[in-house]
Amino acid sequence: MEPRGERGAHKLSLFWTCESRIDAEGPIAPSTASSCGDAAKDASSAPPVPSGTWFYGHEPTNLFCTHVAKYFSNALREDGLLAVARHGVVFAHGGPGTMQEVFQDACQNAYGTVGDVSPMVFLGQRYWTQDRPALALMRSMTTGMQLAERFAAFDDIDAIVAFLKAHPPVPYRK
Repeated sequence: MEPRGERGAHKLSLFWTCESRIDAEGPIAPSTASSCGDAAKDASSAPPVPSGTWFYGHEPTNLFCTHVAKYFSNALREDGLLAVARHGVVFAHGGPGTMQEVFQDACQNAYGTVGDVSPMVFLGQRYWTQDRPALALMRSMTTGMQLAERFAAFDDIDAIVAFLKAHPPVPYRK
């Protein structure tokens, strides 16, 4: 079974937005959304700003945003997003752009570009091990590196959340 639909996306976004407050029964409740937004605003004086790119105008922005920014260069946007994703990235099905982000994140982790080594999780075991076997390639390229212990592929959203909780970022060491 391949994971699809909004329920998984809501659960994963809640994990990051609300520091593990996940509604196991479905989408975020309005009262939870406002409290998560308030918590995010307390942590920073600036409101959350989704940052898409003009190049991919079809990509939606976050439903809970108050402002929207657009980059003219997708490479800058991706590099910045991957750099601040200290607690890991979950890669879903995608095309060449997604594959580029997989390798870009692997480079940041493998070479300690941002100081931490963070987990890389692949949503859809069959997709990432057979259809687009990036997971095997990542494992073979990182043998003996810190990053080698930070890969996983799952079909279950709860398993992804559990893996991310069990594998926090660690300081990069040569």
